[in-house]
Amino acid sequence: MTQQPLRGVTSLHFNQDQSCFCCAMETGVRIYNVEPLMEKGHLGLCDLCPSLEKQLLVFPGHKCGSLQLVDLASTKPGTSSAPFTINAHQSDVACVSLNQPGTVVASASQKGTLIRLFDTQSKEKLVELRRGTDPATLYCINFSHDSSFLCASSDKGTVHIFALKDTRLNRRSALARVGKVGPMIGQYV
Repeated sequence: MTQQPLRGVTSLHFNQDQSCFCCAMETGVRIYNVEPLMEKGHLGLCDLCPSLEKQLLVFPGHKCGSLQLVDLASTKPGTSSAPFTINAHQSDVACVSLNQPGTVVASASQKGTLIRLFDTQSKEKLVELRRGTDPATLYCINFSHDSSFLCASSDKGTVHIFALKDTRLNRRSALARVGKVGPMIGQYV
């Protein structure tokens, strides 16, 4: 049996006490304990909650557009547990991010027009944020430390910042409707 060569690392995350880390590569995801350094799993694109209170791992599921959540604190070494599944998108998942306390997961599909947020306990959709109407490749999505804002960057050369606690702040700027310069300004406001 030949083993495929490892490709580039696309993401690396430690948990808060740095006892384990996830390494996402083009060929999959591996979870390692720091002492002794050993592989715990191999699955795909992922994010690991940095909180000590909640050791949650999220990664794309086997079904197109789905997310799987695993509580690592309840998983015993050498065993596997069934992950919780969220049907998040109609096309493949491109980005995932957990907030600091691990209570909300954000995801975007390869289409890149919508970012959806789900409660990690109830698995219910909390909000849907529109990045734009034309498809884009999202490079990353991240929560602010207090989960008040969500930031997304894309191949369109834009960074979108969404208010999560006061969604009225997400209205498109009035400058976007002003004269010839308006459409250009609206992309950056």
